[in-house]
Amino acid sequence: MHDSAAPPPREDGLVLVFGASGYIGTNLVPALLAAGRRVRASARNRAVLEGRGWEGVELVEADALRPEALPAALAGVEVAYYLVHSMGAGPGFPALEREAAEGFGRAAETADPARAGTQRALPGFPRAVNRAIKYTVINTQERVMAAVTANDLKTRGVSALEEALSKADQAVISVRGMPRYVALRIEDYDRLREAEVYAAWQEARADVEAGRYAAETVDVHMARLEEELAEKSGR
Repeated sequence: MHDSAAPPPREDGLVLVFGASGYIGTNLVPALLAAGRRVRASARNRAVLEGRGWEGVELVEADALRPEALPAALAGVEVAYYLVHSMGAGPGFPALEREAAEGFGRAAETADPARAGTQRALPGFPRAVNRAIKYTVINTQERVMAAVTANDLKTRGVSALEEALSKADQAVISVRGMPRYVALRIEDYDRLREAEVYAAWQEARADVEAGRYAAETVDVHMARLEEELAEKSGR
């Protein structure tokens, strides 16, 4: 989507991956680098990001629930991917989700009022990734995750999920008061899978360009893998 009232993102603009230590963020950062983007990666724990070994990525420690840390993360950002969640907080996570999203939205609006609350595709970036992740800056009116309990499913069946997904894009299923599973529509799942496949393709292409591959027969390849596995297992 594109908001005609906001200026389009620049090809050389700084991209913030907020929540870069998670699964999607860990795959998105290398994909952005491979596409020639300038990237700033953010997480609650900077040490986790340092362990990723990303070259040329600016690292910053920030938490959506700590507003004082957000200006530094958003400074000079052209596009931001908001990838954090609070599911580990237990049954009260929906309220924390909204508090974090609204806090991020306010900080983004302060950082760049012209872009706050808009969503658009990065120019030249594969549609599979652009469709899979909602970004530029989180729209504070965006629907949050819905909550469904195991008892809801037991008593109401699939209708409990259908109702939850009519109100939100994803539904978290809790068991004994703790979030355990996430349900989403099949089309949304397919988009995430597209992004995952694209990230894997980017990694493979980078390996080929860097010469990190071997040209060998199937038999030689299998023998080499068996030898490597034996070495790792200490045999």
